[in-house]
Amino acid sequence: MTERRKDAEILTEKVDELIKLRDDSTRNISIEINRLLEERKKMIEPFQKKIEELKDEYLDKYLKDSSDNPVRVGDVIAKNSVKYKVLDRYQQKFFSYLGNPRVEVKKYNKDGELKGVIISLYSEDLKNYTKV
Repeated sequence: MTERRKDAEILTEKVDELIKLRDDSTRNISIEINRLLEERKKMIEPFQKKIEELKDEYLDKYLKDSSDNPVRVGDVIAKNSVKYKVLDRYQQKFFSYLGNPRVEVKKYNKDGELKGVIISLYSEDLKNYTKV
């Protein structure tokens, strides 16, 4: 065997050993990081749920159709026999408070397919629509 090939094999063994040592030493760190992330997630989850509930309550209160029914994602609303599918609902943040609730809708074409651009409808606009 040539000296170059022997040196290459030795180098390969040393590199493989170092990679194994690196992986072994960082595995514990990775496990600890994952444990901490899971713990953080469990601590934050109740707060996130409460935040979503508060947002939904607000949106239910202000995003209502002509019959005073709350308009939610997935609902179909109509105005002058033209139907729209509600794709999203949210509120903008102005300066330091939330407000300006709206829904985003897309129009159904004659074939019953969603076509065209996404349109934003605000609280006052929704009063002219009815849930189907």
